[in-house]
This record gives sequence, C-alpha cells and structure tokens, in this order.
Amino acid sequence: MGHSIQSGEIIGGRYFVVYALGLGEWGHIYLVEDLKCDRARRVLKEFSPKPSHTARLEKTAQLCDREVQILAQLKHPQIPQFRESLRVKHRERECLFFVQDYVKGLNYRELLQIRQQQGRCFSEGEMIRFLGKILPVLGYIHDRGLVHGNLAPENLILRNGDSLPVPIDFGGIKQAIATAVNFPPPEKPGYAPYEQVQQKTILPQSDLYALAVTVLVLLTGREPQNLLERQTLDWDWQQVKIRPEFAQILQKMLATEARDRFFSATEVLNALNPLMQPTVPEIETPELDLPPYPPPRSWGQKLLFFFRTLILVVFFSAVAGAMGWFAGKVWIDRQVARYNREKEAHILAQQPLEAPETLSFPPKGDRAVRQAQNQALRDRCAQLGIDYSFFIDLIEEEEAAQERNFLDTKEDRAALEERVLEKLSHLSEEARLGLGDYEMEQREEWIEEVNQLHLSRKAFFDLADGKFFDHFPEKQGEDFQDRAIAQVWQGILFDTFNALQSGSAIEEIILVPGAFSSTVRGTLEPGTGKAFILRLEAGQQFELSLDTDHLTQLSLYSPRGEVAFLEDSRNGAWFGQLPEDGYYEIVLVSQDSEPLDYQLNFAIVDP
Repeated sequence: MGHSIQSGEIIGGRYFVVYALGLGEWGHIYLVEDLKCDRARRVLKEFSPKPSHTARLEKTAQLCDREVQILAQLKHPQIPQFRESLRVKHRERECLFFVQDYVKGLNYRELLQIRQQQGRCFSEGEMIRFLGKILPVLGYIHDRGLVHGNLAPENLILRNGDSLPVPIDFGGIKQAIATAVNFPPPEKPGYAPYEQVQQKTILPQSDLYALAVTVLVLLTGREPQNLLERQTLDWDWQQVKIRPEFAQILQKMLATEARDRFFSATEVLNALNPLMQPTVPEIETPELDLPPYPPPRSWGQKLLFFFRTLILVVFFSAVAGAMGWFAGKVWIDRQVARYNREKEAHILAQQPLEAPETLSFPPKGDRAVRQAQNQALRDRCAQLGIDYSFFIDLIEEEEAAQERNFLDTKEDRAALEERVLEKLSHLSEEARLGLGDYEMEQREEWIEEVNQLHLSRKAFFDLADGKFFDHFPEKQGEDFQDRAIAQVWQGILFDTFNALQSGSAIEEIILVPGAFSSTVRGTLEPGTGKAFILRLEAGQQFELSLDTDHLTQLSLYSPRGEVAFLEDSRNGAWFGQLPEDGYYEIVLVSQDSEPLDYQLNFAIVDP
C-alpha cells in the first residue's frame, strides 16, 4: 500500500521527501525539503504517465516547462512561488515533477467540513471579507495576462499565521499535460463556466464565475449540482440566505455569458466596497434659533466703553498681582488645547466615518439590573476560579473581533459571556486559576519535562491545539499569541501537560520479540487526542495506518520531532524507511463532534 516514492528519498539530488500529502489527478503530491535552500519546505507534484502516455513525456515536459516559467514570474505574497519542473528517472521509470513553495494551512473544503460537523457553514460577512482578500490576488494574475482556471474550495488555502486565502493548483499546468497526452483536462463539475467547458476557452471572467460558485458552496455547504436547476440552469437562491445587494453581485459573477459578468476583479471589488463598510446615517445639523446680532455702537459709545474697560483692567491687574501671569498662562494653554482639539476634529472629519453607536443612559431600574448582572458575573468567575479582570479583557477582545469581522450573528454581551464561561469551565480548576498569569518560562519548563517522556514540542502542541480549536474553531489560522485568548490556550496546554505526566494521554507501543506488528484500539472524545511512542531503528521499513470512520488528524514525527512524516494529516496512512534510531512519535487528535472509536496499526515490513 506504499506510495511510489518513500519518505527519506531524495529526488533530483535536491528534494528530500518528508511524506505524501495526497493523490492528485496525475500522480502523488509530496511535502519535501529543499536541501540546497536551508531545507525550505516545498510541494513536489508528480506526473506519473500511463504506459500509453510515456512516449509523449518529452512533449509534456516542454509544455510544462514553458508553463512553469510563466507562472514563476508571479511575485505576490499570496501566491506560492513556482520553482521548477524536473524530469528524472525513478526506479527505471521516467517521471516529471513540479516544485513550488509549501503553504501551511487548511483548504476551504477542509474548513467547511469542520464547520459542517459543528452544524454551520460560512457566514455572509466572512464571505465578503474572503472576496476582499482574494480578488486583489486574481486582479494581479489577470493583469499579467494569466488566469487561474481551477478555482474551487480545495484549491484555496487559509494560510496559518496571517489568515489570508492563497490560491494553489493553477489550471495552466493541467491544461499543458492534458494537451500533451491528448486527454480532456480534469474539470471540477459545476465550477467551470460555459466557455471553459464547451468552448475550451478560459478568460479572467471564468475565474470570477468559479469564485462565485465557491462562495455559494461555502455559504450553503451544498455542491454546485445541488444549487443549480438542471432544466433552467438557474441558481436556487432560496438556499442562499444573504442580503439582496450581495446576491446581485454574485448573480452578475455567475452570468452564463462571460460578457454579462463583471469585466475585472477590480470591478467586483468596487461593487463590494459598500458592503465592506458599515453604513453611516447622514448626520443632520440642527438649526439654532439665535437672537439677532446687536447693532454696531457709535464712536462715542466705543470711546466710553474703551476707557471703562481700561480702568477695570488696571484695577484688576493691581488686585490680581502675581496671579496675572498664572491666569494668562492658563488662558494660553486652554487656547492651545482648544486649537489642538479643533485641528484633530478637522482631521477626523476628512476620514471615513464608522457607524456611530447609539448612546443612551438606561433608566435607573435598568442600571440596577445591569449592576446585579455584573455582580452575578463576578460571583460566577469567583466560583470557577477565574480572575474577573482577565475575563473582562477576554470578553472585550472577543467583542472587538466580532466587530472587526462584521459577523452577521453578533452575540449580545450577556450571551457572549455565558458562552465563553461555558468553554472555560472545561478547563481544570488549577488551569483556570492560572488564567492571566501564565508566562513563557512556564511553558518552556513543561516542554522540557515532556521531552523526558520522549515527546517533542510539536507533539505536545498538537494535543493542546486539538482541544483548543474544538472549543474555539473560529481561531483556526489566526495568530493569537499576543492576545488574552492565548492564556486560555496555555491553560489547555497545562492540562495537557498533566495528562501526559499521569500517562492518560500517552502510550508506549512495544513490539514483543518475534512480532513485527501491533494494533491499538481506543475511543476519543471530541477535541481530545493521544500520543504514542514507538522505539524503532534506522533502515527499518515502517507502516502506519488508521482505521476510523470519523474526522481525525494524524501526525508522525521522527525522534525529537525534527522531521514530520505526517502532520495534521487526514490521510491516515504512512509507509517508508526510517532515517534514524530512537522513539518515533504518533499523535492522533479527534476533530469529530461525537466520541469516536479508532484502530491504529503499526508494522515493520521486511525487518
């Protein structure tokens, strides 16, 4: 059941194969390390032709070389860099490979599956922001005379770290291969528009069509064929719960004829711009009923007024004495402050306004209710052992995140507090007591002790991430280490540390003498995980497989976690030659919403 290339092999004298990422239309896809570039991680895509296509390999290589050279000119922070195409002989067989940078993260198909397990899909606000982040990338591609030609949820990755969508798997190379072997290019049903399917023509507007289909799938969780009326070829908008303004934009992107769609990605962005900004009601300036301005004085009146004023000034100056300088200084300071406030107000007036909140002071009875609610919240925090000040910081941070993300279903304050408290209640009492006080030094101490169990930092963090993202799935792909929510993650890490120390979250697999395989069965609760360690030797052929019908993530690390043969993989299987002696680490984490049964199989093949 092994892949055509095993982990540990070196392709083209440069690319060290870490593990197989999956199987594409034309062959396997591998995660590799570039030995000539500080072991930078790349993706190696294999074109493994059928015997009937081998004779056309030369033409395929030429066409793909040209396509890679074109794509390599794309220099955009949201496009993985295309490196090269390789033609090498592997095990007496000619193979063609394509190399590009590796993007760590989940694709939108995987993110949708996780949400569906939780009974939800993407919201309208999330999709508007998604379009706002991916359309500039498409505009960059189209401005250079290129198209993606293969957009779909599985070909867009939400990159870890900056949470930006990254397009992968450009259709140009697939088109080149299909042309060379005289075979129709693989197309994803429902995502390709009429001109691409029937006329074999790919336009920038074709990408806009595929992108709109992708948005509908992410909004509804339904495939295109279930959203499109077969007879009329009209989209079933009854299943799409969005504002009419957003629906009109998507409808134009989905027009059957390319000429009826938006002309460019920039044009779509311009249409979306009003939906990205909160609407600001026009502020009316009230008319003030001022008394009539007094008539001007005569010269005599002015002269009399002057002398009276002069006498008063001299008198008060004498009385004020030394206070005059101080009063003058205060007056000047106030005038300067007033000038600065007016200047700041003028600058702010030139900037786009955000929707103002309606400020209202609750009646005295309502204030009493809120005071009672605050006291009840303090009591609840005290009961759970949670620092009240930390909890308020966390809630305000979550409210700001909801505002920033324009969530369609923004919670009110009380509901948000209750939801977060419920999630924090799943931490141990000792972990809750530490919220707000966890420090980096504590984490490093835990890691050192976990290392004594033959478990690496990566495996340790995998177990904690499973529980954290089960409670806070919306944090997937975010960099939150400098925020209050990071204290919650560290509290979960503390509980994970204790579970490892007690032995409930780790198990050593020992192969008895004369036996070269073993099986472990167990049950995992949602979000929980378990680590397994197994002492193996360099040169052994090791096979790992997982049997389960549920959503899981499986990782396999070399001793000390230096090499990831599998990392957060849903593939559930690995086979290859081991590079060194030591304790190999296997981490299994549940991503299912229900308890799951699993069976892990370990085997040494031809020892």
